[in-house]
Amino acid sequence: MWNIKAISQLLCLAVLAGRCLLPVSWAQENQMTMDELLAKLDAEPELTVGVEVLPNTNPKIVLNGRKVDALLYNAPYAWKYDETNTQEKIANFHQGGIDLLSLGIETSCWKPDGSIDEAYIASVLYRALLLNPDAYLNLAINLNGAPRWWMDAHPDELMDYANGGVDPQAKDPIFNFRAPSYASLEWRQDATDYLRKVVAFVESIPAGKHVFSYRVDYGIYREWHYYGMRSGLPGCCTAMRNAFRRHLAEQYLTDETLQASWGDASVTLATAEIPSKEARLDSIAGGETLRDPVKNRAVVDFLHTMQFEMRDLVIACDRAVKEACGYRKLCGNYHGYLFGMEYPVEAWHLENEAVLASGVVDWQVSPNLYSNREVDDAEFGRSPIESYTLRGKLAIQEHDSRTYLAVEETYHRHVTTPAQSVTTLARDFAQTLCRNAGCWYMDFARDWYNDPEIFAFFRKLEPIRALATHNAPVSRVAIVADLESLYYHKISTRGIDLIFDSNAQELTHTATPFDVLLFSDLENPAVRDYQVYIFPDLFYVTPAKAAVIERLRAAGKNLVWLYAAGYLSESGHSVEGIRKLTGFGVRESAKPHDGVAYLHGATKMAPFSGNAFAPSFVIADATARPLASRTPDGQDVTFAVRDNGNGREFFSTTGFLSRDAWKELFAECGVHCYEPSGTTVVWASTSFLSINGKPGKYTVTLPEPRRVTQLLPEQGVSSEPTTVIEVELTAECGLRLFHLE
Repeated sequence: MWNIKAISQLLCLAVLAGRCLLPVSWAQENQMTMDELLAKLDAEPELTVGVEVLPNTNPKIVLNGRKVDALLYNAPYAWKYDETNTQEKIANFHQGGIDLLSLGIETSCWKPDGSIDEAYIASVLYRALLLNPDAYLNLAINLNGAPRWWMDAHPDELMDYANGGVDPQAKDPIFNFRAPSYASLEWRQDATDYLRKVVAFVESIPAGKHVFSYRVDYGIYREWHYYGMRSGLPGCCTAMRNAFRRHLAEQYLTDETLQASWGDASVTLATAEIPSKEARLDSIAGGETLRDPVKNRAVVDFLHTMQFEMRDLVIACDRAVKEACGYRKLCGNYHGYLFGMEYPVEAWHLENEAVLASGVVDWQVSPNLYSNREVDDAEFGRSPIESYTLRGKLAIQEHDSRTYLAVEETYHRHVTTPAQSVTTLARDFAQTLCRNAGCWYMDFARDWYNDPEIFAFFRKLEPIRALATHNAPVSRVAIVADLESLYYHKISTRGIDLIFDSNAQELTHTATPFDVLLFSDLENPAVRDYQVYIFPDLFYVTPAKAAVIERLRAAGKNLVWLYAAGYLSESGHSVEGIRKLTGFGVRESAKPHDGVAYLHGATKMAPFSGNAFAPSFVIADATARPLASRTPDGQDVTFAVRDNGNGREFFSTTGFLSRDAWKELFAECGVHCYEPSGTTVVWASTSFLSINGKPGKYTVTLPEPRRVTQLLPEQGVSSEPTTVIEVELTAECGLRLFHLE
């Protein structure tokens, strides 16, 4: 164990290197001395950590047996330790009961000889603890921006791109960035060795007693997406080709099996090459939508390889961290995004279920959608939160709503006053609270929160979360996403957001709570029972998936199908597959569609974005009741409902429904609507209900009588049991949060 003298000497090295701790004035007036901090840490026991994720209560971080709300402040970028704004911010979070903090280190502390800059790492941790000696830290170890010396020494282990090659001038990693390949075994070995050294060092010093979690970052914006994901077609490098051949050998075993699958008598396991740019851009009907499981088999196999390599690198990095800390601390990543992914398959985290099942991941985090951030909107979470809860994993929502103080952020800032800023922060918190997720507030180490009204809001959160000891979900609707089908979804520009994001935008304005699951969750005995199951992307169907659907159908569940449900199978593509899965008669249309349709031949339904989809389909089924069509005069039915003898089934071949259509659908299925206007956003659980929206008066109807107490923006008086809540929202105060008893 490091003693006080040794730590002081180590930190002196940081000071001599120009990495000073804090201004003397601040340390003297507000903080304990370094010797006092070290004495405090020396008296504390070694830290053990766990997570408690239960279906009917808010999640907890367990520190030496003490349960703490999973509510953090996150800024893994360099803290401005010597600036008063930073010092006051950390002190204000502490006063609000937020002592879980995220900070980070960069690869600049990884030296060419393989050693690490221990003085710098120690200074990062101790400076944070001098700001708040009661803090517990989540240390982000950033592998993004790999050391130039490593890349110069390993040119054959770097990324390459089918669309243009590496751009040496690229600054934004979403383009053709120079970086180590996910498939490089040398990078995997060296990176995990580095991680072990960092974590072992942190665990050996007194500050390590206050590090409760580690986060490993890599890929675009630290989020594990492939570099060049937007249009570069990444993966064309020697390391990935070798990985491709390894995976083909594991999958096919013999040349003959591979040749039969690819329809290519010349290919062998030893000579298979990465599919060409033209092959990767090929699709059914030449559109921007789907790949054929037979014709495009080689491409699909390659995309699996890319995802497997991402999976294996994440797991290897997290395992290195867990082993180095003796599995006593938590570990997680930015990972598992489902919404807000208007990118090709190369960008997704399609093997995330294996990552979650690896035994080395305790939590994952994702930011919220960036497209729905007005004060009266939802800012919906991007991950399938309820799927994490089923797996006992902590889902964290990253709330990075720009307050009025974010003067450098004009694009994502939607507020101009402190009160409006509080409304957006409260809206984000309410979603987290009602969905039993963790959350962290993020300001990129800037000063978005340094305002008395904002910190007064943060001080209100601790007593609110204390009320969430029983907080069961009430959702009767589930969105069920199928990750396997996304391997066949060939979107090279903005189009996937029509199916996922545009519908999420509309669903959040139905005042009907809904959960988000993965298809495999339907076979989990712990999964909740729902009235309505929405399948946005069940394109690729296997006999096992069909059997799950038949069980839901037999149980009388209401099923909603979007776009090309059932169109793909191991045999290829056919409209007969759609009929077999959904029961609807469908014909293929020669005319691509863009998601636009007319509800009841009158009201135009148009997604907020999306491309023309091909192939496209119209419903041709005399047993189905038409609800919407491509034209106002009812031609080419695109949305219909049928009774299957046990329940209702709905099919939208455009893949998009407006909030009015969703509200009608839910009403027909007997699902409760809390507020009918279609302009508000309502989140609800057994213990809480929030509403935000445009200025106006609204009537919220509860499904059963409850005692109602307003919690935000101010504490209110409890009512007698009631089913009606009258709400008035204003431009400056557009959210109300209630406790239900």
